[in-house]
Amino acid sequence: MKLRDIRTLTLLQEMDKENPPTQRELAERLDVSLGLVNLYIKQLVQKSYFKIRTYPRNRVGYLLTPKGLLEKTRLTCDFIQHSLDFYRMAKSKLENTLKQLEQEGVRTIVLYGSNEIAEIAYLALKQTNLELAAVIDDEKAGQLFLGQTVIPASALIDLHFDRLLDTRIPPEGGKYKPLPVPRKKQVPMIQY
Repeated sequence: MKLRDIRTLTLLQEMDKENPPTQRELAERLDVSLGLVNLYIKQLVQKSYFKIRTYPRNRVGYLLTPKGLLEKTRLTCDFIQHSLDFYRMAKSKLENTLKQLEQEGVRTIVLYGSNEIAEIAYLALKQTNLELAAVIDDEKAGQLFLGQTVIPASALIDLHFDRLLDTRIPPEGGKYKPLPVPRKKQVPMIQY
């Protein structure tokens, strides 16, 4: 699914709410300029996805048309399909990686990151005889995740495990903090 389609879907969903956000709020949610949001909205109006209503005090309202509803439905279905394809691909790659580690004699795994990728990794882990030793995430330490209490990276020093599976989602700019374990124990995200 293209980024433009995701932005269009987001706009259609947000503008269809009873109290739609301002264009400035939309710009923040979409991480684009205010001018670009204005351009997107004009294009959606030109495509007859919305009708514009003007209210007193320079306020504008948007009414989703049947054509807009159809496009919103189509894009929602595309998004769901794209998400399922990603899930299946990620789970398959993780299963293969974990089975390979198991064949190499690995017995215990640590997940570094408590997010959706870690959830998929956990499901893949359940298809093997590998044991989850811990879930590490400094920002969520103390919270429950996958039935385990998340611990901070500083606890890795006292933890016995064979491999650490990096399940962190890349930050903006794509630069991670280095992992606090030797490279030979790391299974980087790029591998799966």
